[in-house]
Amino acid sequence: MSGTGNYLTAVKAFPGRGVTISFLGVLVPTERSGPDRLTSPRAQPRTMTTDTFSELTPVGEIAAREPRTVGLLLEQGLDFCCGGNLPLAEACAAAGRDVSEVLELLRGSGSVAGAEGSWLGRDPAELMAHIVQRYHEPLRAELPRILEMAERVGSAHGERPGVAEILSQVRVFAEILPAHMDREEQELFVTGVAPESAAACMGALEEEHVEAGDGLKLLRKATDGFTLPAEWTCNTVRGLWAALEALERDLMEHIHLENNVLHPTLGGA
Repeated sequence: MSGTGNYLTAVKAFPGRGVTISFLGVLVPTERSGPDRLTSPRAQPRTMTTDTFSELTPVGEIAAREPRTVGLLLEQGLDFCCGGNLPLAEACAAAGRDVSEVLELLRGSGSVAGAEGSWLGRDPAELMAHIVQRYHEPLRAELPRILEMAERVGSAHGERPGVAEILSQVRVFAEILPAHMDREEQELFVTGVAPESAAACMGALEEEHVEAGDGLKLLRKATDGFTLPAEWTCNTVRGLWAALEALERDLMEHIHLENNVLHPTLGGA
């Protein structure tokens, strides 16, 4: 995989215990799924405490503390990645949502065990491994498939509303996102990065995150919220719309973990 040679510094097998990967000189255990496949390290499940959220709680903090709220935040149109510093009240106002209703929904989702707990306070090396294996590798594999579908939809339905914009943005993502992930892995997810260099790198990466977030907003608008067009839907359109909706969720979670969890941790190290 492109970009992996610089950050994957050591791999050692232990029978029955998966492997250990070294990020920034820290050994991080992973799990096996099947005889040879690696899956990323997981945060431990925990009980949600959404009753502690208020109108002043930043949206990114909500997603960081209680990852199971991510689906709800997406449904409400709240930006928890690039706009994660906004207090919940401001984010709701920007999205045209009633903050009291959103708080009730958040609190109603509490007192259940999350499938994956918070990454706050965990070793950053472990989070880097998770980001690469959960988000970088699947995105590198998925982008060519999305681009192929977008090209086919553009050829067949190029005159339809939004299709030209969708194709243009998918082409942009297919070009810039792999380069962005390579940069993260080669310049930030490595051993011995000077604090000044890390801070400059994170600043540049977060600017690119804003551009990616703008691209996701364009795709949501151009697809009318990923609503299938009644008059010209075909199987490729169905596949593309579904893939773009999944891309939105994964990329927002991905950016959120970097902007609101990993970068503040590295900046305070």
